[in-house]
This record gives sequence, structure tokens and C-alpha cells, in this order.
Amino acid sequence: MNSPVYILGAGGHGRVVLELIRCLRYEVAGFTDPDRELWGKEIQGIPVIGGDDEIIKKSTEGLALAMGLGGVGDNGPRMKLYQSLSSMGFIFPCFFHSSAMVSESAGLGNGTVVMAGAVVQAGCL
Repeated sequence: MNSPVYILGAGGHGRVVLELIRCLRYEVAGFTDPDRELWGKEIQGIPVIGGDDEIIKKSTEGLALAMGLGGVGDNGPRMKLYQSLSSMGFIFPCFFHSSAMVSESAGLGNGTVVMAGAVVQAGCL
């Protein structure tokens, strides 16, 4: 059985990540988001549990995280959040949609999310 997943970011990109993770039949336990207006609300039936500090309160055991924080123009905040939580022992598995085509020689790291219809060519890092 797959570990329950929390999605970091409940905006547009986080909602797309939710759809992907549901397609892969993972249990989505909740979202985090810095927008306090979203805390306590549900998005497509999934609760927004609070900010990213809510994840830190949880055990790293049996829990997976997915990056739902958008990064248009600047991936710095995404990378900082990933590095911080990874250093605490949280796991960011890779999520690949079944319709994506990913070369066996592509070098994709932890936390990679490949959406429907994507093509990742040989040698991509």
C-alpha cells in the first residue's frame, strides 16, 4: 500500500498534482498552504491543514510529500522548501502519469512530478 501523501501548496499547481496523485491511486491526506484563508477549507474533498509548519509536526515515518508549490519564473522557494523538509527526513517520491513518456536514461531526481502527456527525452537531467 502507498504512503499517504501531503501536497505542499493548494493553488493551481497543487490542484493539478492532486489529480495526478489520485490517478496513481495514492491516498491524499491533505494540503498545506501559506494562505491562511485556505486553512480549514477543503479542495476537491481534501483538507488544507495549515501552513508548511504543520508537516514538521508529523512523523516522517509512512508519509510522503508532493511539491504543489508553483514555480513560474523562480524555482528558488520550491527548492528551499524541498531541501528543508528533505533534510528532516521527509520523503518526496516521484510521480509519473501513465501517459507520460520518460526515457530510461533521463536523470530525474526525488520529488519529480511528470504530468499527463509529457515527454522527457534521453539525457534530460
